Order: sequence, then structure tokens, then C-alpha cells
Amino acid sequence: MELKKVKLKCCKNWNICTSLWFKEDIDIDLLKKALLISLNRIDALNIHLTEINKNIKQYLSDEKYRDIEVLDYSDKSIEEIKQEFNKRACVEMKWKDCNLIDVVIAKVPENRVALCVVVNHVIADAWGLTVFMKDALEVYLSLREGKDLPEKPASFLKVIEEELKYTDSQKMKDDEEYWKSVFDEAPSYSSVNRKNVGKKYGRISLDFTSTAKIITLPKEEVQVVNDYCKKNRISPQVLFILAMYCYLSMLNNKDELLINNALSI
Repeated sequence: MELKKVKLKCCKNWNICTSLWFKEDIDIDLLKKALLISLNRIDALNIHLTEINKNIKQYLSDEKYRDIEVLDYSDKSIEEIKQEFNKRACVEMKWKDCNLIDVVIAKVPENRVALCVVVNHVIADAWGLTVFMKDALEVYLSLREGKDLPEKPASFLKVIEEELKYTDSQKMKDDEEYWKSVFDEAPSYSSVNRKNVGKKYGRISLDFTSTAKIITLPKEEVQVVNDYCKKNRISPQVLFILAMYCYLSMLNNKDELLINNALSI
């Protein structure tokens, strides 16, 4: 299935969004069914927020997604449709005891179909959107071809249950004491010695501004990475952070490192 991904502008709220423009004929009723199946089987997309004693709490809702809105934009230009999608993205979502994702199907010119998905950043990031889109399209293809549904994305309920047990365990108390002892003294920070400034092979600046280094992997190596991540159900980002951790550990002869990493942009 060939599709086109369009980035939408950022808005001054907690929403993140994307759109997909299909280049082949799409059965809208079947697409609606696939989207509903995917929405109802991904844990994160069923998170609701509520307020208890002025504290915001989250819970998994048992309420099912039952319908997907279909908009007719067939008489609009592509630019006008993008503007409509941007307007949806900029509408502040209600957050208390309700769904935090908005999915619409749009009929666009030349008898084509597009999807617009807006999600509250509290329940998903860009990677979460990717997981949802991928799952929905795989479900659609399975329904269209009469095959069994693909394996659903991993549930995090067991992880949450184990974490809740951990917060009231002896292990947490032991871990807390360990980290307190580790940070009794200041860690060893990277620094630039002033006497080396301007010397051969030394940095010429005292600030920590890094120089961008872009490394392009061959197509074959990218495929190896993708296959490994798919098999082990991890993000490529996690794999590269692990590789960077190992590299820095060997380079600095340190067993323990802290890497400040942005989870999403």
C-alpha cells in the first residue's frame, strides 16, 4: 500500500498530529472498521484522565470507540484540506473522563482518501502515532484479504502492575539507599581545561556546544537494524542509545553513565 505522510504545523496546546494521504482506492467502511479495531486494542489510546481531590489521575477506560467521522472535502483543494486539518489540530481537547484522540477520514479530490489523527501528547508521542497508524493499516489489509488479524501491539498492563508492586517493596527501599549513596558526592563532569584551549587537537571553546555529526548507514545495515528491532519489539531509538552508551562507556572507561535524551520531538 502506497501512502504519503504530511507533517502538520505545531500548535500551542498538548496536541500532536499527522495525516496520511492514500494513493490507491480505499474501502472507507473497511477502513473505519480497521481503525476502530486498532483504537480499541491499543492500551495507550484508551487512557482517560480524571481529577480526584485536585490531583490528576489516569485510568484505562472500558468504553469502546464506536464510530469514525467521515468528512467530505472532495470539492476543496489540497491546501484547503491541510488548513482544515491544521484547524482540528489546534482545537484544545477536553481532557476529563473522555477520549484523548481524534481520528477522521476525509474524502479528498480525485476520489482519494486521507486520514487526520490528532492525539493529546499526554497519552502518546510521535512514535505512539506511528505504532497506531501501522497497526491500523495492517488490520485493514488483513480484513481486505480475509486473513487473520496481525498480532496486536504489546500491552503495558503487566509492566504497570509490576511497577506498582515495586513502589511498595523492599527492593525499592534498597535502590533508594543505593542511589543516595552514589550521589553523596558530585559526579565526574566532562570539562575543558583552560590551559588546553587553542592547543593542537584541543577544543577552542569553553562551552559545551556540540558539533553535529551525521553518519549515514548503508541500506543493508538499516534493514538489519529494522529486522532486529521488529523481532525484539523495540524502537530503533532504544538500540542506538544502547550503542552510544556502550561506546561512551568504553571510551571513558566508565561502567555507569547517564545520557540526557529527548524521547520525542
